Amino acid sequence: IEAQVSKIVRNSRKKEDRAVFGQAIRHLKGEDMPSPNPDKKRFPRAVKAEEYLLASLLANPAYLRKFSSRLGEDIFLTDYNKRVFSVLKNRIENNLSLMPSSFADDLSEEGVAYISMLLALTSQLGGTERAFTDFLTILAQEKKKALRADGGALSDADFLARIAECKKTDSGGS
Repeated sequence: IEAQVSKIVRNSRKKEDRAVFGQAIRHLKGEDMPSPNPDKKRFPRAVKAEEYLLASLLANPAYLRKFSSRLGEDIFLTDYNKRVFSVLKNRIENNLSLMPSSFADDLSEEGVAYISMLLALTSQLGGTERAFTDFLTILAQEKKKALRADGGALSDADFLARIAECKKTDSGGS
């Protein structure tokens, strides 16, 4: 009986240690940080792609000019990341610092922390143009899904405009 109790205690400690280790890894990756983006639960895939896209821009500001034909506020599904992109774009275009503290005039304290989290994401990115275009593609797919899902609550004119936008996306336009 004593051996069985010892085994149960050891297994319990191992399980607890794994849980603590997993929590530490999530913390280091910034995954446990509460997101200031209120749409993160509603559009998790889109938000993740938006975050990686923003992180890529922080790491490679030249992508803003290189992909300008496909890159604008309209590709973002969430208002929060649309705002962050607008601020980031302005800073890149005006050759301003991209250090997190330099965003304090334009974003809230949690927004500055969000920029820090995005910078931490850059270590997980391949940093390639291919990855950047993949994020753009994912955002286009997610926006199309959201447009189709929200179609029932639209006026006739807005519904027709959304259909036109979906067709434009299907045909390769931006």
